[in-house]
Amino acid sequence: FERFLNPERGSPPDIDIDFSWKDRDELIQWVYDFFGHDKVALISTTVTMRARHAIRETAKALGIPESEVNEFTRPIPGYFMDHVDLHELPRVFPECQHLPIEREPWTTVLSHAQRILGFPRNLSIHCGGIVIAPEPITHFTPLQRAAKGFVVTQMDMFPIEDLGLIKIDLLSQRSLGAMRDCLAAVRTHTCDAPPVGNFARITADPETRRLIHTGRTMGCFYIESPGMRALLERLECDSFEMLVAASSIIRPGVAESGMMRAFIDRHRDPSKITYLHPKLEPLLRETYGVMIYQEDVMRVAHELGGMSLGEADLLRRAMSGKMRSHDAMDRLEQRFFASCRRQDIPEPIIREIWRQIASFAGYSFCKGHSAAFAVLSYQMTYLKAHYPAEFMAAVLSNGGGFYHAGAYIQEARRLGLRILPPCIHESEKDYVGRGQTIRIGFMAVKNLAEKSITTILRERIKRPFSTLEDFAMRTRLATPEIEHLIMVGAFDCMGQKRTALMLELAHLRKNHGGKQGDELDLVGPVRSDTCLFPRDRSESVQPGAALRDYSLAKRCQLEYEILGYMVSAHPLELITLPQSVTPACDMQQRLGRRVRMIGWAISSKLVRTKNNGRYMKFMSFEDLTGTFEATLFPRTYQRVAPLTLTHGPYLLEGRVENQTGTFSLIVEKITLYKNQKRAP
Repeated sequence: FERFLNPERGSPPDIDIDFSWKDRDELIQWVYDFFGHDKVALISTTVTMRARHAIRETAKALGIPESEVNEFTRPIPGYFMDHVDLHELPRVFPECQHLPIEREPWTTVLSHAQRILGFPRNLSIHCGGIVIAPEPITHFTPLQRAAKGFVVTQMDMFPIEDLGLIKIDLLSQRSLGAMRDCLAAVRTHTCDAPPVGNFARITADPETRRLIHTGRTMGCFYIESPGMRALLERLECDSFEMLVAASSIIRPGVAESGMMRAFIDRHRDPSKITYLHPKLEPLLRETYGVMIYQEDVMRVAHELGGMSLGEADLLRRAMSGKMRSHDAMDRLEQRFFASCRRQDIPEPIIREIWRQIASFAGYSFCKGHSAAFAVLSYQMTYLKAHYPAEFMAAVLSNGGGFYHAGAYIQEARRLGLRILPPCIHESEKDYVGRGQTIRIGFMAVKNLAEKSITTILRERIKRPFSTLEDFAMRTRLATPEIEHLIMVGAFDCMGQKRTALMLELAHLRKNHGGKQGDELDLVGPVRSDTCLFPRDRSESVQPGAALRDYSLAKRCQLEYEILGYMVSAHPLELITLPQSVTPACDMQQRLGRRVRMIGWAISSKLVRTKNNGRYMKFMSFEDLTGTFEATLFPRTYQRVAPLTLTHGPYLLEGRVENQTGTFSLIVEKITLYKNQKRAP
């Protein structure tokens, strides 16, 4: 209650509402229409020159080719702030060790880029902010058009709030779109109505609880990251209440203070439950004596710190990430210490309680927020447990989540689903899951225009496509679009080799104005972020050459380039596995032992250590049996950082450790593995 209607608060509350990302534009238009276009505007945010921006803009002005700029800036993290010395990049950030900063033209580029670091780059749009005024908004703030044509306030969110205007965040949420699409597909395919609105039923469902308990929640809102899935296993999470707690303790404020580990230890062993002071027991009994919600902090500040609930809410705001105020924290700290001393609480205990309170600066959750997230998490997990094909197709169609699309494709395979390539007769725009299959949609095909997809769907309703020429004449797609469709198997339904179709397309192009004697490159461009596909033009076809279909390796190469993942095989099926490697499914049986493992990287997280600020990296891998986690501590990461920029495949060596219920490979050595099979 005090969070919103607080008489001691000097600014209005935030109003944040999540909608499906597919509905957000329509909703914003409704706000304009309902309240009046003269009273509504999107809120601006000023984009400043960070390291990557500054280098790119400088290099562009100096005429350096874009391909060279992309190669140079690729390892520089996008979040690198505007106060770094660009000449120190290799020292500060290990993945930049190989950058040629001491060679021209990059020495000149960095010198000029350093001068514009932190400069405004462009006026953009706040990720969800919209403001509604009681009278024409130009009475309060000047307006201007942002880069994409939207009218935005020239002032950003903080001055807007200082004016007394209410900021509303209409946020787009992809999981809400995925749930809606999944429900629609299930109703279409099975005439069933999944009971996701029946809270008691889905939280009691044994299959749903089993997936959460074991951390098999890839694709499920908020509980699919490697850290969250590991946490679910460590907590042996088997109830809605525990999932609510997990949603909060994973947050930086709790996790980085050591309270997450304390909560886990006390949950697994109740004998470890302690309270810093007897007065904390009735306040924190539900959370084992640990503060994990914002409400916990407010209650402690009220009961021990002598603050009114309104003042406790001001403390919450003072320590929040985007509103953090050191002056306010200092004043409240003095007030808190004085009140605790009056109650004869020992000084060391006061300091420890305040340390835990101060740690919540990292965006801790209120309990209601955690509960709302946990409801959606349960709903998504229920759909995954009972309708895996429709669920995974919906996740892919809505842009996935924590992982790239290829990781979800492999997760679908682990669920026993068969992945079907795009098809000019069967595919829709989106992915379609039904029964035990997922059909890849046209949306996944690189550079296939929206209008081209619409044309294909419209024309095939009239009658099926009989030949490649019939397709080309009726749809009038650009040649590169048709090439991409052929390369990923969309014309396999015609019963011809993909190479034969490519040659037929070359003849069609020549007969309709193409250049004479064009060599048809059946290989296509090769992405540089994997060592699986060295550049090989052996399958380029010259006139009169013997015609063979693509090898398995070439099919995978083209699928990887055009779809972003492989359909015909998993990447590790293209290599000869070295002897004595441990599969992911056997990792737990090798606890405490040194092992060698082969993996395809599916995610990574870079962190800085608390004691010396050095970088380390957590990486997630998959092999043909499952997924596994790996930890690269600073000394190892410093040595191999530039190697960790690709998907791999990697050969890893290290020791398997169990960190409070989570098994991880502590990496001692990591190399890119290049031994390829000669696939037929």
